[in-house]
Amino acid sequence: MTAKLRLFKLVLFHARVSLGLRSLVFFLVMLLLSGFIFWSMPYLGTDGSAIFAPVTLSMVDQDDSLLSRKLIEQLGQMSLVEQVYTEPLADGLARLDRNEALLVLVIPEDFYEISMRNEIRPPITDHLNPRQPVEAALFVRMLDNLAASIEGMQASYFAFASQMRPLFDDTDTFIRLMDRAASHVAFQVLGRRAVVEIDEGGKLNTVYHVISNLVCLLALQACLLLVTQIQQERTSGVRDRLILAGVSPWQLLAARQLVGLFWLSAGCLPLLAGLVRAFPAAHRLTIAVTVLVLYWIFALVCQAVANWARPGDGVILGIWLAILAMLLAGGSIYPSALLPAALREAGKITPAYWAARTLYRALDGQAAQPQAMWAAFVMAVPATLAAYASYRSRSAVIRAGDLS
Repeated sequence: MTAKLRLFKLVLFHARVSLGLRSLVFFLVMLLLSGFIFWSMPYLGTDGSAIFAPVTLSMVDQDDSLLSRKLIEQLGQMSLVEQVYTEPLADGLARLDRNEALLVLVIPEDFYEISMRNEIRPPITDHLNPRQPVEAALFVRMLDNLAASIEGMQASYFAFASQMRPLFDDTDTFIRLMDRAASHVAFQVLGRRAVVEIDEGGKLNTVYHVISNLVCLLALQACLLLVTQIQQERTSGVRDRLILAGVSPWQLLAARQLVGLFWLSAGCLPLLAGLVRAFPAAHRLTIAVTVLVLYWIFALVCQAVANWARPGDGVILGIWLAILAMLLAGGSIYPSALLPAALREAGKITPAYWAARTLYRALDGQAAQPQAMWAAFVMAVPATLAAYASYRSRSAVIRAGDLS
């Protein structure tokens, strides 16, 4: 009998044996979890509740300088600002009375020029809407940061001017060049949006985060079924009889992995099919390959543990706790940004860390990163060796006893 035919029959044998009550319960649980994910998906996104809705601002630009116009432009580009009106003070206060604006910001005349001279700077006056206290408090905090930035610009300007003054004999030339330097500093601060705009590049997408990590959890659940089946074979002596029948260790290993793929497909295909429909822009191949690779690596680890550990319920409990620890360190239970630095680094040695991030990117239509592919390869090699060694060691013991 050829090796391929023996492996095929071995896969059919394991598939037939694995059809039982536990497998049926596993399949039903996976379907229920998939249904729960799709039922709860609309509630993961924006449900209408937020810290506050987009607001409208009224700007009274009495300065009418390049800096004040740049400031108004940057405020208008904030994601939380719906509209910025540039109008006289009377119109702004009337808008505030009608509850059509969050605040009226008055930039006084010659504000920029006085700020660049060693004189007392006139204050920026803001009239707040008392009917929106939360929103007003947040914008006042932003304006405080703006004031601190202007003070930093002044300090830089005066320090630079004191060092440059001895180099110029002509006062007019010195003042002209220093004005150009001050404008450059001001535009560098506001132009890079470091004062008035929030960087949302690293914003967490809750829907992608929850779904990608739940998919990882479901894929890992399929490995638990694999452990129970191996433990049952050890207790009944089926594994030892297969070894005595001449089945090689790599065939035992491959057959178990392939049978597990059947249950992985049965449990995850409804979920993956639904995700493709819910997220048409998702990178489908990356999602499918990531789930397959995550299962394959952790299934190899589970085979090694199930073969070496003493049969009993403690093995399932230990693997389940290992899954929880892996999900925690990988940023699945809590976002990685909330975890200690040491735990974040430890999570990078787990397959769930790379799988969750790859699925997150795939839902957004992005392919797998090279780092994730290298990490999968590095993890798959020792997992394969460990699983093979677990079958190899038992095979050596059985055959040594048979020869004796």
